[in-house]
Amino acid sequence: TELTVTDADGNPVEFTIVEEDTTYTFVMPESDVTVEAVVDARFFDIHGLDLLDQNVSIQALDELGEETYSARTGDTVDLRISWPVDSGVLSSVTMSWDDGSETLTLDPDSMTWSGDTENLAFAGDGSTPNGNVNNFTFTMPASDVTIEITMLYNITFEYEGNAGEDGGTVTATVNGNPATQASPGDTVVLNITTNVDYALN
Repeated sequence: TELTVTDADGNPVEFTIVEEDTTYTFVMPESDVTVEAVVDARFFDIHGLDLLDQNVSIQALDELGEETYSARTGDTVDLRISWPVDSGVLSSVTMSWDDGSETLTLDPDSMTWSGDTENLAFAGDGSTPNGNVNNFTFTMPASDVTIEITMLYNITFEYEGNAGEDGGTVTATVNGNPATQASPGDTVVLNITTNVDYALN
């Protein structure tokens, strides 16, 4: 905040800062005074851009297309999420702030993004020489923002031995649901059923 106080003749009136950006005091002179305050929009941080998953990159880009870790209230922020070819699927994106959150989820059948969101929006997909890219946009609220994503990785079943697939079945469940994909940190339960005359070696 930039504050100026002047008397009727345009002379500065001395003021005291009680609390930076919120409280000031001055002694009233023997004339009218003019108080001018210039307030700039505050920058807030964007968290979650540094992932432990080294396969995935999340970049926040400002309105000039430059990478950023903060933005002002009301700024439009572009999110660029990229990962290598044949290295999982981006399944969900969540943006959370002080008093709310929004999540977009990918429908694996229609490959479309949906969710009850007013701010976070899907902005298109594409590819690079190194892999896949999904783009999203949001408007910066008046607080820090945290970005969280979910990646799904394939579970591939291979059969060996003289029985091959005729020897039985191997299936997986995650949270009690049949699964052929799972996210890092999920507990995957394998269910193995052998046919008559075969046994797990």
